[in-house]
Amino acid sequence: MRKITSIFLILALVFVAGPVLGHEDEEHDTREDAVDHRMEERQERVEELREERQERLEERQAQIRAQMEERMQERIENLMDRLNAVNDRQTDAFLNHLDRIEAVLDKIVGRIDNFEEEHPELDLSDVRDDAGEVREAIDEAREEVLEQKEKIYTVEIDSVDSMGEALHGVVSEMREDMHELRDSYLHSVREALHEMFQSLKDAVNDYRDDLEEDEHEDDEDEHEDDEDEDHEHEDDEDEDHEHEDEDNEESEDSTT
Repeated sequence: MRKITSIFLILALVFVAGPVLGHEDEEHDTREDAVDHRMEERQERVEELREERQERLEERQAQIRAQMEERMQERIENLMDRLNAVNDRQTDAFLNHLDRIEAVLDKIVGRIDNFEEEHPELDLSDVRDDAGEVREAIDEAREEVLEQKEKIYTVEIDSVDSMGEALHGVVSEMREDMHELRDSYLHSVREALHEMFQSLKDAVNDYRDDLEEDEHEDDEDEHEDDEDEDHEHEDDEDEDHEHEDEDNEESEDSTT
C-alpha cells in the first residue's frame, strides 16, 4: 500500500513540476528577447545621435567656411581698393611731373625764340628739333601713364592657403608696372630735356665765343690801323722837317 502511495506521489510531482519548469524556460527566453531588443534600440539611438552630431558638425563647418570666405573676400576687396588707390595716386604724381617738365620745355622754347629774335644770325634749328623730340617723348609718356591709370588690379583666390601668394603676386605686378613707367618713359623724358638744354647752352656759348673772337679781331684791326696812322703821321713829320731843313739851307745861301 505504501509503495502504491509513493508511486502516486512521484507521479504527481512529475506532472506538477513539468509545467512549472516549462514556464520558467519561457520566462527566461522572454527576458533574453527583451534585453536584445533594448540593446538594439540603444544601438539605433547611438547611431541616430552620431548621425545628428555629424550633421551639426558639417553645418558648423560650412558656417565657418562661409564666414572665413566672407572675411577673406572682404579683406581681399579692401586690399584691392588700397592697391588701386596707390596706383591712382602714383599715376597722378607721374602726370604732374610730366606737366612740370613740359612747363620747363615751354620756357626753354621761349628763350630760343628770344635768342633768335635778338640775334638773327644765331642758328638754333638743331635745338628746336631737339625740343620737338622732347615734346613727343612727353606725349608718349603721358599716354602710357594714362593707360596705367585706367588699369584695375584684381586677384582670384581659390582657398585661404593661396591668398598670401596671390596677393603678393598682384602687388609685385603693380611695382613692376611702376618701375617700367619710371625707367622707360619718365627718365627718358628728363634725359632728353637735359640734353636739349645742354645743346642750347653750347650753341649760345659758341655764338658768344664767336662774337668775342670777332670783337678781338676788330680790336686788332683797329690797333693796326692806328699804328699805320701813327707811322704815316711820323712820315709826314719827317717830310716837314726835311722841308724845313731845305728852306733853312736856302735861306742861309741867299743871306751869304
